[in-house]
Amino acid sequence: MGRDRPRTLDGGGIADSGIPARLVPEQGGDGSIKLAWELIIDASDSDDVWQIHIDAQDATEIDVENLTSANSYTVFEQPAEAPTFGNRSVATEPADPLASPFGWHDTDGVSGDEFTTTEGNNVSACADVNFDQVPDAGRPDGGPTLVFDSDIDLANEPIDSQEAAITNLFYWSNVMHDVLYAYGFDEASRNFQTNNYGNGGRGGDAVQAEAQDGSTTSNANFFTPADGSPRGSRRRGPDGWIPVHHRRQARCRAVNAHQPWARAMGTSNAPNTNAIQAGRDS
Repeated sequence: MGRDRPRTLDGGGIADSGIPARLVPEQGGDGSIKLAWELIIDASDSDDVWQIHIDAQDATEIDVENLTSANSYTVFEQPAEAPTFGNRSVATEPADPLASPFGWHDTDGVSGDEFTTTEGNNVSACADVNFDQVPDAGRPDGGPTLVFDSDIDLANEPIDSQEAAITNLFYWSNVMHDVLYAYGFDEASRNFQTNNYGNGGRGGDAVQAEAQDGSTTSNANFFTPADGSPRGSRRRGPDGWIPVHHRRQARCRAVNAHQPWARAMGTSNAPNTNAIQAGRDS
C-alpha cells in the first residue's frame, strides 16, 4: 500500500463520497513534526471540501482547512508554464509561511489582509494598457475569502481575459518571491517587499507588476532602482496585450530570476539580461 498507507474511508453521512485518507508528516502547534492522517472530506451538506489532519498517535485534531473558500487562485499553477504544459488549476493557500508569513495580501505584519485585490506585501499586479504608469481600474478582487477565479477564453483576444492574466501574474510573481527567499534572497539581501517585518534591508519596494503593458509588444523587462524604491515588472504581448496564455510568461519568470544576483551584489554594474537593470543598495 505504500509508506503513506492510502485508503478510502466510508463517507458516514458527512461526505458525498468516500473519504480519502493517507499518512503525512505535519507540523504541530509546538513546531514539532508529527505523523498525521490527512482526510479530504467533500461535505454532503455544502459545497465545501475540507482537509483535516489528525495526529496518528493520539487521534487529536492538528488542523482543519477549507479547500474551497479560502485564499485560492485559478491559474496555470507551477510547474505548468503555459497551456501547452497543462490546464489551469486552483492553487489554494500557496503562500510560503517563511517567506510570506502573513500571506500575499498583507502589508502591516498583523494577522488579517489589507487587500482583497491583486495587491500585497510582495507584489502589486495590475494592467496598464495605455502605458500612463497608473494602474488601470478593475483589478481582480477575490472578496473577503480571497477567491480569484476569473474566466479565460483562449480563443478570444487576450484583453477579454485580462483579469485572468493579472491573477496569473500576481500568483507567479509571488511564487518567485517565495521560492527565491528559500535560496537566500531575503530582506537582508535587498529583496522586494513593502514591509520587511523587521528582518533587515529597506522596505517600500514591492514589485509593481504590469500585465498587458501598452508600451510595446512581444517583450518583457524588469527594472530595479535602489533598495527601498518600488521596482517594475512589465509583460507585453502581441498587439500591445500580454495574454495570460502567451509563452512569454514563462520567459518573464526566467527574467525575474536574475534579479537576486544583481540585488545581492549591490551594484548597478551587474550584467543585464533581457532588458534587466541590476539593482543597487543606494
